[in-house]
Amino acid sequence: MLSLILFDVDDTLMDYKAAESAVLRRIFAQNGKEADPAALEDLWGLSWHYWDLHQLSQTWREEVQREYHRRYHAAVLAYCAAMREKYALNMEADALYERFNAFMADAVTLYDDALPVLSALQSRFTIGIASNALASSQRARVAAMGIPIEHVFLSEEMGCVKPARAFFEGAARAAGVAPGDCLMVGDSLTSDIAGAAGAGMRTCWINRTGRPLTGGCTPDYIITSLSELMDLDIIKGENHP
Repeated sequence: MLSLILFDVDDTLMDYKAAESAVLRRIFAQNGKEADPAALEDLWGLSWHYWDLHQLSQTWREEVQREYHRRYHAAVLAYCAAMREKYALNMEADALYERFNAFMADAVTLYDDALPVLSALQSRFTIGIASNALASSQRARVAAMGIPIEHVFLSEEMGCVKPARAFFEGAARAAGVAPGDCLMVGDSLTSDIAGAAGAGMRTCWINRTGRPLTGGCTPDYIITSLSELMDLDIIKGENHP
C-alpha cells in the first residue's frame, strides 16, 4: 500500500530557471546594474555551461557521485567568476558566490499546481522531499514553501546522491516504510526515476516541457502537471493492495 510520496524540488515543485533569474536580478542590483531579459537568458546558458563542464548531469557515474557536492560548489564559483568578468560586476567572485547561495535560499518559485496537490495528498500520505541541491539553500526553500513537510532528504546531508540506491533505501528506512510502499515523483529520468526504481520504489516522471522518453528508463507513470497525480490509480487506491 502506498504510504510515502517523495518529491524532487527543482523543476518538479519549483521552477529552477525562475529561481535563478530572481537571484541574478538581486545580485545585479547590488552591483548597481540591471539584469535585463537578454542578460538573464545569456546567463542561463552560461550556468548550463559550467554545470555540464563539471559533469553534474551525469549523476549515474560513480566518480560524479563521490565528488558531486564539491563539483557543485566549484561549478557555481566558476559561474560567478565568469559572470563577474562578462558583466563587469563590482563584487569579487567569492562574494558573488556567497550572495548566490544566500539569495537562492529565498528563491521559492513554486509552480501553481504544487501547493494545492501537496495539501490534498497530505491528508492521506506521508510527504517527503528528495533533492541533490545544496543543503544550505534547499532546506530553507522547502521550509518557506508554506506547507509542513515531514521528511526532507538532501543528498549533501545523507552522504549519497540520487540516483544511488542507498539514497532511496535510506529515505524509506528513515520514514519507516518499505521501498515498495513509496512513490518517487521527479523530472529527472536518471536521478529520480531510474534511481528510485532501482531501489524498488514506484515512479512518476513529471514532464512539464514535452521531452522525449530516453535512456531506456520506463516510469510507472508519466504526468505533465502535478494536478494529474490525483487521477493516478496508485493515488486513488485502485488495483494496489
